[in-house]
Amino acid sequence: MKKIIRTSFISLFLLMFLFVNIADASELTFSVSAIIPENQVDKNQTYFDLRMKPKQKQTVEVVLRNDTKKDVTIEVLINRAVTNNNGIIDYSQKNHKADSSLKYNIEDLVTSEKEITIPAQSSKKLPIHIEMPNEEFNGILLGGIHFQEKEKQKQTKKNVQIENKFAYVVGIVLSMNDKEVKPSLQLNKIKPAQVNYRNVITANLQNTEPTMLKPLSIDAKIYKENGDKVLYKTKQENMRMSPNSNFNFAIPLNNQEMKKGTYRLELEATDGNQKWKWDKNFTIDGDVAKDFNKQAVGLQKDYTIWYIIGGILLVLLLLVLVYWLGRRSKKQLSE
Repeated sequence: MKKIIRTSFISLFLLMFLFVNIADASELTFSVSAIIPENQVDKNQTYFDLRMKPKQKQTVEVVLRNDTKKDVTIEVLINRAVTNNNGIIDYSQKNHKADSSLKYNIEDLVTSEKEITIPAQSSKKLPIHIEMPNEEFNGILLGGIHFQEKEKQKQTKKNVQIENKFAYVVGIVLSMNDKEVKPSLQLNKIKPAQVNYRNVITANLQNTEPTMLKPLSIDAKIYKENGDKVLYKTKQENMRMSPNSNFNFAIPLNNQEMKKGTYRLELEATDGNQKWKWDKNFTIDGDVAKDFNKQAVGLQKDYTIWYIIGGILLVLLLLVLVYWLGRRSKKQLSE
């Protein structure tokens, strides 16, 4: 049962990233299919899910097919699965900074040619070389073999235009045993930031174990340091984290100005089986808030201070007027 659930989730994640930037079916210039080897965990899957041993070396193959009437040059990248800031497992990012908990990087263990040309109306096999670590590990290493047509430039009279491109990802999962590994979630730095020029507070969440964390639900609330009134809140469900990865979970400020001060974040997360809770203070520096407010779009300005100043000036004006009228009346009486 555990293996069925594991396979189902991996299949779902990898299918989500099978096609990237496909604008029109007529633009597809090549196709990719994996040749499934004997040590495949589930031979019904179309991606590589390999059970291997320490120090084991293996070469697997994918078939690249070009049905067009022109040669097609394809760039090949081996990418480690990461978690993007939307809480989605992403197989398309190259040279993404490795998480501090990562022990074995699949990008170092899996290699291939970086570029391959497929002649018109033909196919080629591309070997993918795997070399496992010297020591046995529990859990999984998760990544993707990313295939993308090399960019072609069209020269025009005015400028250079880049043609549309599309990509395939063939997933690759490496494991050595069936031992269960539970995800472990940590809350790291909390800081002010911007997403699409809108003010947010980000909480960096880290999955420190070599297993996927899913489905991840987060409920976050922000208060003043010693306050009990919720200033900002957000709740998201059905997010996923790749093994040994981190991402910045954003709490929007609802187009409000960012204000300096010390605040408190209450954050609760669950994967359905485990729960994590934090109550942690953080500080927003005045200069940082000012810079973000200058850059923010759609910002609702807080004019409270101006209303207070205006009210004080109005009261002072009334007092001066009353004083002047009183002096005038007194002078008239004395005359």
